Amino acid sequence: MILKDNNLKDRCYGCYACANACPKKCIKLLEDQEGFRYPQVAENICNNCGLCVRACPIGKNAKELHSSLLDEPDAYACYILDEAVRKRSASGGMGFAVSEYVIRQGGVVFGAVGKDLERVYHTMADTVDGVYPMCGSKYVQSDIGETYSQTEEMLKSGCLVLYTGTPCQIAGLYAFLKNEYDNLITCDIICHGVPSQKVLSVYIGEMEKKTGKKVIDYERTKMIQYWPPQRIIKFSDASFILQEVKDSSYRQGFLHNLFQRKSCYTCEYAKIPRISDFSLADLFAALFMDVLKRLDPENKMGGSIVTVNTDKAKRVIHEMSGMIYKEALNFQIVKNVAHVDHSPKYNKNRQKFFEKFYKGGFEKAFLKYGKPKPSLSNLMKKVIIVILRRLRLLNFVKSLVRGK
Repeated sequence: MILKDNNLKDRCYGCYACANACPKKCIKLLEDQEGFRYPQVAENICNNCGLCVRACPIGKNAKELHSSLLDEPDAYACYILDEAVRKRSASGGMGFAVSEYVIRQGGVVFGAVGKDLERVYHTMADTVDGVYPMCGSKYVQSDIGETYSQTEEMLKSGCLVLYTGTPCQIAGLYAFLKNEYDNLITCDIICHGVPSQKVLSVYIGEMEKKTGKKVIDYERTKMIQYWPPQRIIKFSDASFILQEVKDSSYRQGFLHNLFQRKSCYTCEYAKIPRISDFSLADLFAALFMDVLKRLDPENKMGGSIVTVNTDKAKRVIHEMSGMIYKEALNFQIVKNVAHVDHSPKYNKNRQKFFEKFYKGGFEKAFLKYGKPKPSLSNLMKKVIIVILRRLRLLNFVKSLVRGK
C-alpha cells in the first residue's frame, strides 16, 4: 500500500533506501498523480521487520549519517584540464574528474545515465568510457534501483567506490549502509530540487502538438554559450530549438519552484554541513561571475564551484592536482550561492498549478500560476522610474527649444 500518512509522504525523498533494505523485496516505488515515485509495500509479503524504516533518511541529519563532515569546508573554482571532457560536461567537468581519479585507482563509479524524456537511472561504471554517459545534467529524479545494495557489496569487497547523486540520494545511501567506509567517496550536486517527470512529459507533448514535430531529445547544451544556460530541443527531422530561461515556460516554472517534489522544499540535506565528501555547482553564480569571466573568457567551456566537505575529500583533490585547475574561494561567500545552505522556497501556487495542470495541461497552468505577480513595492519602483524618465525627456526637449 502506498504511503497513507500525508505528512510522511510530503517528506519522502523517493531515494529507494527502503526498497534496497527490504529483505523480502516487497517494496516498489510507483509514480503518483503528480509524477513522483513513492514506496508501495506488498503487505501480503511484508514480515514487518522494520529494516525499511531504519534505512530511511527522513528526520536524520547530515552529521548523524556522515560523522566526518567539516563544519566549514574548503571551496574552489575548478575545471578539468582535459578540454574535450570539459566541453561535453555540464559545467567544469569536475564530476568526471573525480570519477576518472577513482577508476584509475581500480575503483567503480555509480552515477545517473539516460535521457530526461525517457528514463534517468543510476548504474555502475568500472571504465572511463562507462563514465561518459554520466556526463551532463539530468533534470528529473533518477531511478536508484538496487545500486545501494550493489555499492554495499563493492565496499565490503574492499573496492574503492564513488557514488554521485542528489543530496537526498547520498543521504539515502548513508542511511542504508549504516556504517561508514574509508573506501567510499560521495559527491552531490547543489540541487534546486527535482521537478515532476509528468510535467516535463506534458510540456514536451504540447510542444510537439504546437510544432507538428516529434521531440527526440531535451537537454542542456553549451553549443553557443555556457552562460546564460541553454537547453536544446531536438526534433526527429534534425531541426532544433535553443532556449534560454526567458524563452522557456518550463524552465521558468522550475526556477520558481512550481512543480518540485514536496520534500525538496524542506530538504534536510540542502544545507551546511553538506552530506557528501564533495558538492558541485555551476560557476555561473552571480557572486563569482568575475571569476568565471576570467577562467572562461569566451563563455564556451564552463567551470565548477566545488566544496570539499571532509578530510578524505581534501586528500583526494590534492591527489587530483595534475588533472584539474583549482583556485580557492571564500567559503563564507560560497554559502550565499543558491541552495548551498538552504532548500528551494515553497511556491504558494504549487497546489493550484497542479489542479489546473490536471485539467488543462502545462501551458494553461503556467500562464495562470507560473509567473510571480510583482509586489506593490516593485510596481511603485517601476512607476517612479517611468516618471523620472519622462521628466528627463521633457527637460531635454525644453533645453532644445531654448537653444533654438
